[in-house]
Amino acid sequence: MELRCRALADGDPDPVARAAVEEIVVRRHGSILVRGASEQFIAALTVAANIAKTESGDGAAYVLVPQDPEDMVFRHGGVTVTLGDLIAHLERIPESRWRTGTVRSEDGRTNCFFGHLHHYGVFMSSYAATLPEATAKCSGEEVFASRLWDWFESTWATTYRIYPVNDGESLKYPQPNPKSRVLAFLAALRSGAEPNTTRSLDAEYLHGEHVACCSPERMTS
Repeated sequence: MELRCRALADGDPDPVARAAVEEIVVRRHGSILVRGASEQFIAALTVAANIAKTESGDGAAYVLVPQDPEDMVFRHGGVTVTLGDLIAHLERIPESRWRTGTVRSEDGRTNCFFGHLHHYGVFMSSYAATLPEATAKCSGEEVFASRLWDWFESTWATTYRIYPVNDGESLKYPQPNPKSRVLAFLAALRSGAEPNTTRSLDAEYLHGEHVACCSPERMTS
């Protein structure tokens, strides 16, 4: 479903924002947010997205998806983490400290991608002005790291896409060790050669719709 949001921002005082929103297409899974967009533009686009959500009648969620990958950042307590920051951190970890099969070894000396991501989150939490509230099982630092993990999955790639790459089960990434495979995958994510989480889910949804619509059973019914 697509709704062209013309004239939905007529009440906005910024004519540039109004003109831009007139050409915005709010799609079921999101809209493109241009890098450096003004506050007025963002406000008008949000209004348009909310109207589209109301008019769709299905309660579908709408999000603003940044156009530049480095705009898709994790922020908490004054700490900002981009995909580029994460790649730079992983490049410094020796190959001998990477593993397959499980998130981390019992002695904690080796980790898969997500184990390294969690450790990175704990490390970055030390720079935060404020930390998330601790729970009965996790310190504030660990909650911070868990939120970084959640950000990566919801923004860039889920465990279902990373684990096969890390463990050498993906034919697209035949590099000889988990570090080189994961870094190749993350570079592809950053360049757009691999779809991020939103684009990947869109593709799966459309594929499912196609299969349901064009199945042999339906075509012959």
